[in-house]
Amino acid sequence: HFRPHHLLKGQWLKRWLLPLALWFKILRIRPKILIISTHELIFCALACKAFLGCKIIYDVQENYVLNLTGIDPNFIKHIYAKWVRFKEIISRPFIDTYWLAEQCYQAQLPFAKGKNVVVENKAYFVPIATETSPSFDLIFTGTISEYAGIKKAINFFLDLLEIRPESRLKIIGQYHDRRIKKYLEKNASQYDSIHLNISPSPIPHEEILAAIKEARLGIISYKPSDVNSQKIPTKLYEYSRYNLPYLVEQKSYWDEIGGELGGAIPID
Repeated sequence: HFRPHHLLKGQWLKRWLLPLALWFKILRIRPKILIISTHELIFCALACKAFLGCKIIYDVQENYVLNLTGIDPNFIKHIYAKWVRFKEIISRPFIDTYWLAEQCYQAQLPFAKGKNVVVENKAYFVPIATETSPSFDLIFTGTISEYAGIKKAINFFLDLLEIRPESRLKIIGQYHDRRIKKYLEKNASQYDSIHLNISPSPIPHEEILAAIKEARLGIISYKPSDVNSQKIPTKLYEYSRYNLPYLVEQKSYWDEIGGELGGAIPID
């Protein structure tokens, strides 16, 4: 189950060469089933199927066309988005199964129709020997990006500091945009109450769960957009499962889901 963004860290030459390297590795392994979780490996997977006859599962974790980051200027991004969708459409006859991470992808990704299985985010309970901090600790977890609302969360926290100066904010998760990294580091250098545990690679899940158990309040501050419309973030399930109250935008989709799961505090 290859995820090249874990290895590349934004190095485009390696990003383009990695499918070729993986192709040789897959030929040695000779799997009966090949799972890919990025559009960048579609042609690599098709070549493997041609040589090995293996089944292909396309694990669609994002609507990649709507969630392309770090590509400038916009006209290049638009061209690349067309290329991504073209690959996904023409490869349909050779993909055996699509795993869709969100229910809404069934409508957004018609090329997967008739071959898809929705595998939604969930959270299971893992006992962790930690205690809630006596201070007023907030937490922001998961993928860290502008569309995930990290800037909105920072602004809210800075307003909160004026009322509760003892408050602390921990940001833990993976980022893909170096501009967001610089933005967070700048704020953390200015405010001792902002603590970062961020990485271009995924943070171990155990660390995220431990941070959730220690927090007093979670923040889910997504900016409504085509990227996240109707998506249910993993952290919404996790906060509810660990009885962590969390802020959500009132009258939003996440307010509705949070009200069903429990723990949501809708605010303006």
